[in-house]
Amino acid sequence: MFKIFESRVSYIVALFSCLLLSGCNSGGTAPPKATENVEAQQREVSERLLESAVDMLNRLDDYDEGQIESAVGQVVRRLNESFAAGVLDAEQSEPFELEDGKTLRELVWLREAGEYAVGDETDPLARAQRLADWTVRNIQLIPADAPAAERLPYLPWHIMLLGRGTEFDRAWLFSLLARQQGLDVVLITPGEDTAQVVPALLHDGRLVPFDIVSGLPDERRDFAGKVVFDSSSNFISKRFERLERQLTGDSKLVLSLDIADLTAKLKKCPGVKEVVARPIRDERFAASREKAAFDALVEQLKPFRAPPIEGGSRMTTSPLWRARVRHITGKYVFAEGGGIPLTRLYQEARPAESELVELRSNSDIWTYAYRIKQNATYWLGLLSYDLQNYETAVQYLELVLKDKANGGWTAGARYNLGRTYEAWGKPDEAIKTYRATFLDLPPDAACLMRAERLEKVAKPLRNSRKTAF
Repeated sequence: MFKIFESRVSYIVALFSCLLLSGCNSGGTAPPKATENVEAQQREVSERLLESAVDMLNRLDDYDEGQIESAVGQVVRRLNESFAAGVLDAEQSEPFELEDGKTLRELVWLREAGEYAVGDETDPLARAQRLADWTVRNIQLIPADAPAAERLPYLPWHIMLLGRGTEFDRAWLFSLLARQQGLDVVLITPGEDTAQVVPALLHDGRLVPFDIVSGLPDERRDFAGKVVFDSSSNFISKRFERLERQLTGDSKLVLSLDIADLTAKLKKCPGVKEVVARPIRDERFAASREKAAFDALVEQLKPFRAPPIEGGSRMTTSPLWRARVRHITGKYVFAEGGGIPLTRLYQEARPAESELVELRSNSDIWTYAYRIKQNATYWLGLLSYDLQNYETAVQYLELVLKDKANGGWTAGARYNLGRTYEAWGKPDEAIKTYRATFLDLPPDAACLMRAERLEKVAKPLRNSRKTAF
């Protein structure tokens, strides 16, 4: 149906272009009124195609994983047909490609995740802090000494979907979330070693550093080094810039970057020695196409793909895909089916123990199902925290911390269990959790940092209670 529609629209656009440019009449010149009518009709077709493309782009999370590439392709075709008429703006540009459509989907995820994280906060510094905190809670830190197979060239959508990343991945993702919220967050590196990175918000003519391990502002940190920001091709291409001008309201996306302006502002900040516009995403994309990295990424993404059943399967997508995409974009309840809560999608994705027993005869399917259960259990804990269902969050996160084969979520589960106790008003339980060793994994720097902060607050409170009695 869509192909028939698109072919008809292509014919209409071509016909209108012919009428406009050559007159397509015996005299060679169309009457003024006829030309105006043609232009109006052509604009209407172009606007409808653009509206259709943008609407579909904003609803890509409605599509199952197996349908995504086809849906992205339709978005790209409609954008190209809309812009081919050249009536929405006077510029010309190269057509969008399929990979551009995937980048646009990624940017929509960044926009929607950021909107959920900042909520109704208006102060720039507070908004940045909420984004940094969201990043730390949702992206488990991959240690610097982790095997190379775990430190892959992730793209932003990989980091969000998988919920894991290095310090650099966290800092970079934080900067891209901030960009979609109109905030300039850059990366400060002390030298050529980009593994050591400090994200910082450009605010009131100065840089406010953030500790990407804890997610807290760290204005005591002294820095003097190179400032880097992502200037990948999508942010400097004419086609993305043209599209950005047409997007308004809830569909607004930041698709372009004024490199000269941002560079000038950064050079005025105290402590900045050098400013570098670096195409980070382009570099990552190229690296992710290398065979070893590509194969490793495919393996990590298996829980989000259709189950590996020989001879085909009635199930065309992973039960985890829809839940996870809605989770990272803050869509905790959606209209389909009368308002199905996200918690139910995750719960339905978790196979029961009896089902896992039945699957043991097929090791591939059992591994697939068990990995889904590990992930869904952990993410139900994070989701319950966001919904302020703290008792439920504790139950799920404790399940993760009791399971030796928990999918590698021990560090994230301990940190988020501590955060849950903090939010629940139980500082002593939080401190105990932060300092505990679970499954032979000692507490990391973020947990120890939060424990120390809580102890500084809790000790005077305990003393004041003793005095009161």
